[in-house]
Amino acid sequence: MSSLATPLPAPPEVTVVKLANGLSCWIRPLDRPRATVAMCLHVAAGSLNEEESERGLSHLLEHLAFTGGTRFAPGALEQFFDSLGTRLGRHHNAFTGRESTCYFLSLPAGGVETLDMGLACLADFAYGMRLRPAAVETERRVILEEMRRHHEADTRIREQLLEVLVPGSRVARRHPLGTEEVVRSLTVDQIRSYYARWYRPDNSTLLIAGAVGVAATEDLLRRHFADWHGAATAPRSPDPGIRPLRRARAAIITDPDVSGAELRLVGLHPAIRPRTAGEVRLLLVEDLAIRILNQRLGALIREAPAAFSEAHLGRSPLLHSWNLMQAVASGLPESWEAILRTLGSELRRARVHSFPAAEVERAAAHALAAARRMADAEDSSAADSILSEMVDAVPDGRPPMSGAQRLALIEALLPAVGPEDLRAAFATQFDSRSQLVAAVMPGSWRTRLPAAEDLLELHAQAESSPVSPPAVRTPPRRLLKRLPAPGTVAAQQEDPELDLLSATLANGVCVHLRTMEAGKRQVFVNLTLAGGRIRERADTLGLTGAAALAFSQPATKTLPSVLIRDLLADKGLRFDSSVDEDAVTLRVAGDARELEHGLEWIHLLLTQSRPEESALTRWQSRIAELGGGRRLSLEAQLAQETLRLLTGDDPRFRLITAERAAAITVGEARQWLRSELGCAPLEAAIVGAPERGPGLELALRYLGSLPARPLRDPGLDPLRRLAVGRGPLASTVEAATVTPRAAVLTGWRAAPWPAVDDRHLLHMATQILNQRLYRELREKRGLTYNSDCSFKPSRAYPRSSLLAVAFYVPPQRTAEAAALTRELVQGLAAEGPTEAEMETARKQFCELAARAEREPKYWSRVLADCRYRATSLADLKRLPERFRAFTRDDLRAALVRYVTEQRRLEVTCLPARRRR
Repeated sequence: MSSLATPLPAPPEVTVVKLANGLSCWIRPLDRPRATVAMCLHVAAGSLNEEESERGLSHLLEHLAFTGGTRFAPGALEQFFDSLGTRLGRHHNAFTGRESTCYFLSLPAGGVETLDMGLACLADFAYGMRLRPAAVETERRVILEEMRRHHEADTRIREQLLEVLVPGSRVARRHPLGTEEVVRSLTVDQIRSYYARWYRPDNSTLLIAGAVGVAATEDLLRRHFADWHGAATAPRSPDPGIRPLRRARAAIITDPDVSGAELRLVGLHPAIRPRTAGEVRLLLVEDLAIRILNQRLGALIREAPAAFSEAHLGRSPLLHSWNLMQAVASGLPESWEAILRTLGSELRRARVHSFPAAEVERAAAHALAAARRMADAEDSSAADSILSEMVDAVPDGRPPMSGAQRLALIEALLPAVGPEDLRAAFATQFDSRSQLVAAVMPGSWRTRLPAAEDLLELHAQAESSPVSPPAVRTPPRRLLKRLPAPGTVAAQQEDPELDLLSATLANGVCVHLRTMEAGKRQVFVNLTLAGGRIRERADTLGLTGAAALAFSQPATKTLPSVLIRDLLADKGLRFDSSVDEDAVTLRVAGDARELEHGLEWIHLLLTQSRPEESALTRWQSRIAELGGGRRLSLEAQLAQETLRLLTGDDPRFRLITAERAAAITVGEARQWLRSELGCAPLEAAIVGAPERGPGLELALRYLGSLPARPLRDPGLDPLRRLAVGRGPLASTVEAATVTPRAAVLTGWRAAPWPAVDDRHLLHMATQILNQRLYRELREKRGLTYNSDCSFKPSRAYPRSSLLAVAFYVPPQRTAEAAALTRELVQGLAAEGPTEAEMETARKQFCELAARAEREPKYWSRVLADCRYRATSLADLKRLPERFRAFTRDDLRAALVRYVTEQRRLEVTCLPARRRR
């Protein structure tokens, strides 16, 4: 690299067009089969641009954009999206922030005609809104209900933090939702004035990514946006009122809906907006220091019971020109002193003793692997993902570098980065002399709350106490001391249409290998172990979760989890695991060149890994923390009561209490791991870049060498039965929250997993019902900001599949909303959809199926348990055709089978302190 002052290279893939009126347009063609088109209109105006009498106006204007304009009369926009098989919320949406308002469209590849209509829609948003009084009143009601929805603990805490961090500033006083008083009083004239003042071409950027041609797109841009003109004098953006902290400050923040303690050390710094190689280097150095501190905090949690159960450092934008540098740790309220002392000491350790070269080298290798993974993934990234990166770059005033450019720059910069660079950057960004020390505590905590002086004193003690240099660990070269001997193939079959090889190995393991061009240099591995939670009883509840800690924090007798983590940190792979109703899943994804390391990790987990004491202790503490939160949570109480009715109060579905979790010993967890998961039926999928031959060789070595296991476990079949009651079943529960809203769920036991056609039809029905509910509950009645109709087919318990509608609503209107929901669902079952609704649902699901079938990640998931679930590959390959073939009568008949009083259940969760 010639100089750190060198401007960043322009991405060759992006064409920048500047119209005569000042509108900037970025065009990123994607030459991929069946690529979609993603678009965004970015307006550099948000809640900070509002005057005191306009608070909430930006957000209201965003809502009004979808109610009709010059080119699309009321209802016409919805018809256009329906004709494409797209829907509001998923394929077209908008977002209002403090500094910008963004309108997003995601459209199927339909040639110039679709692009033309999409740009016409964005032009309406930009300068063609009609702002009809009736629409204003409708959206005003919707937003007032949205405010109720967002009046929750996280929002309240964030607003209190801002008031302490930047007191009296415009940032602290300009939440995008505004205030209820102002939203109720906003007039059409005020909205028109703001629209004309801030929606200007020279204040906006139009972004397009997908299956488009540059020349044709430029012609359409000029046709739709050349007539957009702003006033002669551009307004000046107001001062946000942010000032850097000059000294340490402290704040105690309490909330009645908080159950744990969270300690934060927060710094406020001008943001680096990378335009040169030197500025990228500064961010890279900061990121390496943060990565190392996060590794150290993670090691504290893993190696011994720590004061906190979660801890991390991070950089997050407050505005595009200001960043928050935060160290956050959470745990039980009674541990707040130990949490703050430990967190402060670790930051001091970094400032005093810097960063050993070995740590820096490992962090650099990890950063380089992540950059390679991003560059490899970019070739197959969806248009929406590419567009998201472009939107993030708009405040910088230049299109983002491509993944390959970013990788080349990081490769050039890293060799010259050393420990002293990290020490200097860390000392600046996490300067204890200019930090806010904040404690977020339960409002109902009976013990005396700390005072601000207590926090500052403890913080000062941590800063003055001696700290030892950080421990430097040397990870092993490999996870396994000796490579296992490969197994053999007992039987195999091929599916030429999918380029799929399915092999049953001699030890009983089933492996599916599929090479996909869309994966390029990536690989996705999913592995399914049958059993687990389905075998639990009341006296063994939670043992699967405790045993599976061996997968989320893997360790062996000789290798602690921190060394395993360090060894895999630079491999360009992501590792994950989860526990389901009747399965445990392991996942590896990332650089296909590192596939062997991923399979070696899986082999280690299944042969030598065992839960660490620290992992179990942390898990138990986390459950104790969550226990208090569930009591306060509408969502948790609603979900638990729904499961109770749905499963006949089966003990396997009860929440694990703190007492039950504390009773589980590490010996019991290890025994459950050996007996229930160590020899469970195992099915795996390897999908993406590797050729099937080399992929099979690796599977034989690392999966074929595992201990023998049965192909299936017939003992699971009787465990799938549930003693459910005859409906209708109804229940009302309470959550001890001060948030003034209620939650309602109305549902019906629905199609079991093997009923393939019914499953597809009920998924289509949810799309139609969501549109009807949106119009009736939100637009017409103003009952809720958002309702969600979903169908969740249980793969483990045939009688617990559920078709349900859930929403938040004012507590006094729960009965009205539930009755209306039943009426709408039962009406669709009685009369069926209109042909227009059915055609829209067909297009939506054909498009979803078409997108999914191109994704290696999707295939790794469905293939990993296709034998276990008896999934039909023929069905998966023909999904678009099947959706196109379904009729209105098919959908109505499916609903009639399940939407009955005998299958119905209903749960209402009320705020206990607001109940009338």
